[in-house]
Amino acid sequence: DELGQLSRELNNMAAELENLLQARGELATLEARNRFARDLHDSVKQQVFATSLQIAAARALIERDTQSAEHHLSQADELVRQAQKELNVLIAEMRPAALEGKGLASALREYLGRWSQGAEIPGDLHVQGERETPLEVEQTLFRVAQEALANVARHSGAEHAEVDLIYTASTVMLRVADDGRGFDPAQGPGEGFGLQSMRERLERLGGHVNVESAPGKGTHVTCVC
Repeated sequence: DELGQLSRELNNMAAELENLLQARGELATLEARNRFARDLHDSVKQQVFATSLQIAAARALIERDTQSAEHHLSQADELVRQAQKELNVLIAEMRPAALEGKGLASALREYLGRWSQGAEIPGDLHVQGERETPLEVEQTLFRVAQEALANVARHSGAEHAEVDLIYTASTVMLRVADDGRGFDPAQGPGEGFGLQSMRERLERLGGHVNVESAPGKGTHVTCVC
């Protein structure tokens, strides 16, 4: 029964991947497509491969050592769960923001709700002084928020995340914070963190991004535009 259940879950994941690949044309830029392909390769593909190894080991042991086979199935089940979470995050990133006519705060609130459900991490949005902002600024900050929240889901091990959107007369500030494991900034945020992409997006609009973190202290990403 457990092997059958795992097989069904893997089939469902394969269907999700097919749907994602069919939707690749909706991704706006080569940069986004490349990042999407990298994320699939670095996370979901590796997890599915590891799951197949665990199932193969369980099949080899299931008749002569049921306890060891059960251990391998438990590992496979956990890998499937992690892959499903990762797919949920990727799917949420692919959905169109529909910013026009809605505003950045509303779009972020909707996205954060979907992200929280997919990543299984509670998240709160706080907005201060909301006002009309150029669409280019809203699109940039929305994409940066997506990148920062994706990092929270993939790397932080956090139990909670907060997004602050603060408007002043001359700036808009976006802050994404988590209570996860953090990292040592002196060692660099690690490949796949996307910090360079965030900086480039903001610098094009005359803004900047700052990352504060420490081992065991969570991570704060602050963007000012």
